[in-house]
Amino acid sequence: MSKIISIIQKISHGVTWRVLHFYHAVFKNYTNNFWAILYAIKTQNAYKKYTKGGQHVLPQKLIVSLTSFPPRFGTLDLTLKCLFLQDVSPDKIILWVAEDDKAQLPPSVTALISDDRFEIRTCADTASYKKIIPALAQFPSAFIVTADDDVYYAPTWLKGLIDAWDGSNQTIVAHRVHKIMMQTDGNPAPYKNWMFDIQTHTNTHYNFATGVGGVLYPPYSLDSRVQDEGKFMALAKGADDIWLFWMGRLQGSKTIKAPSNYNFVTWVGSQKTALYHENVLYNKNDDRISSMMKEYGWIEF
Repeated sequence: MSKIISIIQKISHGVTWRVLHFYHAVFKNYTNNFWAILYAIKTQNAYKKYTKGGQHVLPQKLIVSLTSFPPRFGTLDLTLKCLFLQDVSPDKIILWVAEDDKAQLPPSVTALISDDRFEIRTCADTASYKKIIPALAQFPSAFIVTADDDVYYAPTWLKGLIDAWDGSNQTIVAHRVHKIMMQTDGNPAPYKNWMFDIQTHTNTHYNFATGVGGVLYPPYSLDSRVQDEGKFMALAKGADDIWLFWMGRLQGSKTIKAPSNYNFVTWVGSQKTALYHENVLYNKNDDRISSMMKEYGWIEF
């Protein structure tokens, strides 16, 4: 009987994966690309006449931090311009790239350093972790907002994160949040069984921030072990959302969802190397979660 159940599960997984793949390859991408073209035109036109946004009200410096790599360089300037066009202005916008990649940055990106808020810095090539780990090391007392390099961010995006912060350094704020579902044995359910992109704003310790929406990390909201490169590359390579979630829990922090319901649009052609394909479609997230559970366990509050 167990062998029959195993076969059924394998068939079910195979069908599920193919349906998801077809959906993302055809329907979702078609709709996304339509909006991406419109937003790209809107962003370029707005940037030609933009003025600096208002001053933020946070008690420490505000750093918007992101990373990129050559396959995304072609549309990177669009995301950066979205960050310049925010209603609230950060103190710094920092793009982190690997030393070997810096020479490949196109003029559309390097020309933006004429804005005194924008810097391009190099760091160790730790893949997606480049968007936050070096910023945590160099700006330990700052509020750090992470952004992805392939997304359109509306002008209200940054202000929405700031306005939702409740004043506690143990409150992390995200625009896009999943809710972790628990099993009867007290362990997290498989990733595919979580509640994705929840629209309620209930604050629980089961809220899981996803980086695509942007996340605000107050100073010291993450455990000091967050910068342990050996650990995060071994336990959660390519899954920074999972690593950062655990580091928040170890610090006693919770994640709240900002009262916004964005439908995040990615630039045309930017998803050929997306981690989604490995982490979600191939169930790699469950492997990383299992590794984190073995190392740190499930932290209850």
